[in-house]
Amino acid sequence: ASDEENMEIEDLESVLDDCLALSIPSKYLLWHYRSKHESLIAFSNSEYYESKLLTFPSPDSIESKVRVVPVEGVYDKGKTRQNKAEAQAVVDEIARRLRDGELRKRSIGVVTFSIVQQSLIEDLLADFFIAHPDLETLAMEGEEPLFIKNLENVQGDERDVILFSVGYGPDSSGRVSMNFGPLNRTGGERRLNVAVSRSRYEMIIFSTLRSEMIDLNRTSSVGVAGLKRFLEYAERGTKPSLNTTDVSASSKHASIETVVADRLREMGYTVHTNIGYSGYKINIGIVDPKEPSRYLLGIVCDGKDYRSTKTVRDREIVQNSVLKMLGWRIFRLWTMEWWENPDDVLAAIRKAVEQGETSESAPVVQKIKTESEESRLTPDAAPVSSPPAVRTENPTDGYRQEYREAKLTEGKYKADNFFHARSQAILNGQVKRITEDEAPITKTMLCKKILSEWGITRLAQRMEFQLAIAFDEAQLYRTWHGEQVVFWKDEEQYRTYTTYRPVSNRGIGDLPPEELANGIRHIVAVSLSLPLHDLLKGCAKTFGFNRMNANVEAAMRRGVDEAVSRGYIRLEGDRVMPASTPAGA
Repeated sequence: ASDEENMEIEDLESVLDDCLALSIPSKYLLWHYRSKHESLIAFSNSEYYESKLLTFPSPDSIESKVRVVPVEGVYDKGKTRQNKAEAQAVVDEIARRLRDGELRKRSIGVVTFSIVQQSLIEDLLADFFIAHPDLETLAMEGEEPLFIKNLENVQGDERDVILFSVGYGPDSSGRVSMNFGPLNRTGGERRLNVAVSRSRYEMIIFSTLRSEMIDLNRTSSVGVAGLKRFLEYAERGTKPSLNTTDVSASSKHASIETVVADRLREMGYTVHTNIGYSGYKINIGIVDPKEPSRYLLGIVCDGKDYRSTKTVRDREIVQNSVLKMLGWRIFRLWTMEWWENPDDVLAAIRKAVEQGETSESAPVVQKIKTESEESRLTPDAAPVSSPPAVRTENPTDGYRQEYREAKLTEGKYKADNFFHARSQAILNGQVKRITEDEAPITKTMLCKKILSEWGITRLAQRMEFQLAIAFDEAQLYRTWHGEQVVFWKDEEQYRTYTTYRPVSNRGIGDLPPEELANGIRHIVAVSLSLPLHDLLKGCAKTFGFNRMNANVEAAMRRGVDEAVSRGYIRLEGDRVMPASTPAGA
């Protein structure tokens, strides 16, 4: 036999390990897509990725979305190797979420640190569902069914909320063994990393084990050391550090961020600087006085971070798209404008803050402008102004239109090619073609229509990011109504839009409030005066919804709010009438 045949080849744990052993050149993928809150990936970024991942802070990043729920329980080490108190706490949390109309909207996944703990939770949950079959339907028949998995088979899964059961902990005598199952084995740290990065919005760890109970002098396991640090991170419950220290603007090396932050504090705002866990930071955040766990406005300066971004596409499109997707209201501050007229910039910031405080029911436009920015305003940077004025023509003439659907060829493109670089131009063309025919159109509906052409039925986080780039490159005008985003061909269409399209295949969540307001204007103009309840039912029926439920009523009320803000109608108690009708008529 040849020497090569006699050589013993080591069986490595993964394809990645094989590649690294062969010295194949490696490159980090730096963008992180899954987590909607930076705290959910911050531990893995620091512990396993050398803080190289570029992650983005959220408007509510003041408080962590990773928390520990201490459980008074016992790890049955000698017999079942289960922790019944922890398992029951997890099942109770699942039940609480399924019973709450808002919480149940978030999908749930359960991750345990052992197979036996997984089995116990499955058994307890099965017993619960026998008594509550309606809740089982909610949990298991949604778009993302509830799952219960263990540390070794959860790879590739993700859910909005992840509930952990550590299972291990002090036994009946109070002793804590340093044996944590899969974590102690070679590669245990990788299993931990996978498990703690499955969540999009929230991560809750139910544990009888505390970080101080793990004695690293009794174990050399890298995975166990990682668990100790993860528990320490989760137990803090808040962001480790925020730069809230006042630094004198007269300092020799004071940055533009420091100078502006000091001026804003003098104006009475609570201000944080350098917001974020990774290399990407929001330079300045103004805290919402009504909700101190959130930022009311983020200010991005053209300083070091701005200059260090390698491409214009990343700096002007990608980063902005991600921040908007996370819910930030962003004010772009240019250094030259600040030095030329700081008072104008401060006045513009104050105006942006005031708009943020009252933006709950009003649409938010994409860019906030200072007076000195007038000369370089771009199409996606329209100034905030009032809704279009009420037209004086008879509102019952020519306002009702047929919904014109863009012609699509479903399955024309292959799903496997969606992320290819050359597909971006195709996506841009699809966005333009659909919005030309169907705008105003909600972001949700536009995404579904585009994905249908690729034979894709579910919008994943990474796809949403790719589509966001296409939306920005198409320079679509957009308005926000809470979490609903409406796209328009341009600002002119938004300012002059007075029609409504009552017959269409749109769901209740895909009706733009501006369009509903136009329909309401027509109904009230014909009826002169009618009870609000009748208006809601009449408008729903006009748009093809004969049965009222909570979702239909909520959509109709958004339309009423929009009609009031545009000056189409006015409310007097429970009655609605045209805005021009004399009071008391």
